[in-house]
Amino acid sequence: MSLPTDKNDISIRPATSTDIPFLPGIESSASAIFKSIPALSFIASDSPLSTEDLENFLASSHLWVATYKDPSSRRIPVAFLAARPIQTSNADGNKPGSNHLYIAESSVHSSYQRRGIAKRLIAFVENYARENKFDGLTLITFLDVPWNGGFYQNLGFEEVDAEHLGEDYISMLKEEREKWKDLGTWRRGAMLKRF
Repeated sequence: MSLPTDKNDISIRPATSTDIPFLPGIESSASAIFKSIPALSFIASDSPLSTEDLENFLASSHLWVATYKDPSSRRIPVAFLAARPIQTSNADGNKPGSNHLYIAESSVHSSYQRRGIAKRLIAFVENYARENKFDGLTLITFLDVPWNGGFYQNLGFEEVDAEHLGEDYISMLKEEREKWKDLGTWRRGAMLKRF
């Protein structure tokens, strides 16, 4: 696979059904970077999103891809972002709170990392979220891993307590902590970029 030589070779668009077969491989490749942290190396062998999950994101129009043009002029996905809307509750639990677009997965194939693709993909999705009147972007990530928490902080995200965001976030974090029991000192938490 030849690599794009400049950033203009990359384009971002809503995903289509023909992109789905590429996405699990992109996610698996992207997670290989966790092998560089011994305590988190098990993440590199974690299963990617299922085809069914990806099709659900596609059906809700919350799946985007970054593609490059290969030598035969086909646009091939090299990164993707899957998201879903989450409506939070106010403290009293009776009134709607904020409407966030939750980034469930953002992955860039290892051969394309450190080229600004993730930043461009998130900016594209942020623009979509603003146009569609979301109050912000949210995600759950490793807060102390530079290419996770540090990366998102540089894009304007801030660490927030899951309790502040509501029951959906509390449940997701609890589920992850049960799945990944021994994270050592690596904190997993929620981040928010308010609009």
